[in-house]
Amino acid sequence: MIRLALLLLTLLLATSVETDAMIIFENPEAANMSSNGTLSYTDPYRARVDHLIQRALEEFSLRLEAAVSSQTPGQNTVFSPLSIASVLALVLLGARGVTHAEVARLLGVTAGINLTGKSHAVHEELGRLLDMLEERKEKDGTHLSIAKGLFLQHNFHINQSFVNYTREIYHSEVRELDFQQSPREALKIINKWVENRTEGHIRDLLTQEPDLQTKAVIASALYFIGQWENPFYPGATKVKPFYVGKEGGKNYNEIIDVDLMVNGAEIPYYADPVHRCTIIGMPYKGNKITMYVIVPDTDIKSFLDTTSASDIEHLIKKTEKRPVIFFFPRMRLESTINLVPPLKKMGLKSLFDIHTANLTNIADGIFVNEAVHKVEIDITEDGTVASAATAFSFTRDGSNPVVRVEKPFIFFIRHDETGVTLFWGTVIKPTPHYKHTP
Repeated sequence: MIRLALLLLTLLLATSVETDAMIIFENPEAANMSSNGTLSYTDPYRARVDHLIQRALEEFSLRLEAAVSSQTPGQNTVFSPLSIASVLALVLLGARGVTHAEVARLLGVTAGINLTGKSHAVHEELGRLLDMLEERKEKDGTHLSIAKGLFLQHNFHINQSFVNYTREIYHSEVRELDFQQSPREALKIINKWVENRTEGHIRDLLTQEPDLQTKAVIASALYFIGQWENPFYPGATKVKPFYVGKEGGKNYNEIIDVDLMVNGAEIPYYADPVHRCTIIGMPYKGNKITMYVIVPDTDIKSFLDTTSASDIEHLIKKTEKRPVIFFFPRMRLESTINLVPPLKKMGLKSLFDIHTANLTNIADGIFVNEAVHKVEIDITEDGTVASAATAFSFTRDGSNPVVRVEKPFIFFIRHDETGVTLFWGTVIKPTPHYKHTP
């Protein structure tokens, strides 16, 4: 019995984010290598694959949200679609047969586009997309970095083509460890790698030594820190009620108190009468990444049950910049998700079964026995010092919309140019929260 560890961890610190993941991939022997050592395919596929990846991530986010929330009803759900999908793409790279088909369906790479015999196009384009997403640290503090690490059992035979492709396509760092003889040292090395790649924000990611049968660990660390383009007013945050239950304050079953921040700025805004919701966009410095917030008029479950990825895209496209006064909870969200049950519910079953897993493009007889995703997000007023960005003129006739995020809501952090969702959250009760004081 040979095991592979899949651990995905994500940290969003207010305007900062870290993600870590671990898993396994494939070796696309049918792919052709170009003269410069990269996988090649015709340009007509590039645009279609780009769109496919962006659309697939949106669908994946909604499906995973539904699968996770069904196991933990009434609780917050926070995860990084990009982190999880990028690791699953590596599984796709290492899979064959039924396992390959299940991962492909899960990621949506068979939806509407025939890529039979051209799966390498998805890998190369996803690798290019990850490179495109990565931003150098700017003077305004914006920084997005994505690191991939492949930790292999010393002297265990791994398909070298697979290792080469992970380096060439995904720019993964590859290192040999001894999980059998020195599990504690392996633990320290992986944790240190994560700590370094998240600029010290995630320490001691792994709390237990790897299983002695572990043969490979794939780690993906995504780190994001960004300052608000329009920072919340310092000193204006007040303890206010937050209404938990159907229809928000109109039909709630619980009231809690939260720290409610306030802001006023020209931001993307749209109130949709069909989907019965309001959406706003809160951009980060540089206007490359935006946190979108959706506040449904109905309860969260009813809204998500009737909303598709194309609906979300429609809402974003309908937003227009206009002066808005908006209130948003200051919060620190933490989530640990065992991904095995929801991924099985979504159709990925063979990967976790020693008898049915087919990862022979990596090595014979291996399967994934653990898949954990951890997320932490801290959203505060901080972002920039008070400046012209906060000095906005509002009319006094009441025409400026006021958005009070004081009931369950959805948020997602999105890279604007590519449309890729970096993080997704469904918030039932912001944390911290306090006993309501009438």
